[in-house]
Amino acid sequence: GDAVGDSTVEDATDLIDNGNMGSWQGTDPDLPVGWTNIAADAGEISDGGGFMHLHTDATVEGCGTNTFTTETGKLYEFTASFTKVSGNLELNFIPGSGAGSNGLPSITATDTTYTYVFEETSGGAAAYVQIYTSGAAEWNIDKVQLHEVTPGIVSAATTGPDGWRKHLGTDIWREHSDGATEAVTKLG
Repeated sequence: GDAVGDSTVEDATDLIDNGNMGSWQGTDPDLPVGWTNIAADAGEISDGGGFMHLHTDATVEGCGTNTFTTETGKLYEFTASFTKVSGNLELNFIPGSGAGSNGLPSITATDTTYTYVFEETSGGAAAYVQIYTSGAAEWNIDKVQLHEVTPGIVSAATTGPDGWRKHLGTDIWREHSDGATEAVTKLG
């Protein structure tokens, strides 16, 4: 999502527009507003009534999310709800720099809430996630989200981020960057 209050996102920190499958383009194949077609033929992507129905007959057919900006070195968490009817589902993160891709593990489970955390290696303003099949397949897809992950500091004791330690009297702050304003949050 691009802005706080964007009605196409689950929450204001979600980088993927329309991952809740709330608005559709009304084309064939029908895609969530802001998403792009990746070689899917007419009838292969449709509004399943609050979720995406993906039913393909060939290799590498599917869709891509809207584009969003990521930053090198930051952690991101991708989550989605996938319900398998048949075949395999593939995910691929395309970094904003266009330099390579981060192949996410194939989805083979029958009914799953999928979560994958990764570090962005080459940030930029045109990143997106591809959701596609690797052969004939049928899947229902919903609640597609991508959030920046903040390493946690869970106590005021000596616990620091990612297994590090900190001095008991030290405060740790995190600077948030949204391109327009800078804000900080006390983590511990």
